[in-house]
Amino acid sequence: MIRPIEYVASVADLIVNGEIVAAANGVYLFKVDETLKGKSAAVIRVQQFNEWTCDIRYAKAAKGQRLILFLKKVNDQLEIVNGSTGEIPLINDSVTLTYESYSPTNYTRPYQLNAKEFSEGIKGFINLFALTGNNKEPGSVCFRQNGSDGELQKFIAGNSFSKWMYEKVQRNYTIVKS
Repeated sequence: MIRPIEYVASVADLIVNGEIVAAANGVYLFKVDETLKGKSAAVIRVQQFNEWTCDIRYAKAAKGQRLILFLKKVNDQLEIVNGSTGEIPLINDSVTLTYESYSPTNYTRPYQLNAKEFSEGIKGFINLFALTGNNKEPGSVCFRQNGSDGELQKFIAGNSFSKWMYEKVQRNYTIVKS
């Protein structure tokens, strides 16, 4: 099941951007340039996701590829959250969200945006919201707003991606305040 970016960001233990420095046997070494969530070493070892018909990697993992990774620690290994949704290529300083559309009324996919705007939006979102509820039961997932209404307004005004994230969460989930 393909999960939306707000879900993937919320369940990730670590979100980083950087570059593959070596790749072999379904694993790559990744040099971290920026940490958006969690704490990271300068170079991390990442288990590649298992591809299948509906979820393939955009290109074979290779040295020099720039990525934003959403990672979960599983049995002392870092695994990519939700396949290709959690391994986003950085190409020409842009991010492409393959399974997301920019507007609720315009379902044209994918949503492409500037990498800096994306990073700022993700950092703001994970600082302001936390996923709650049982993600195994449909309709039971909601988001808890951890910040003040002033912080929320600052997040929404931060950039168009932040505003898009908030509007999407508001439209699709219940938001409860701490």
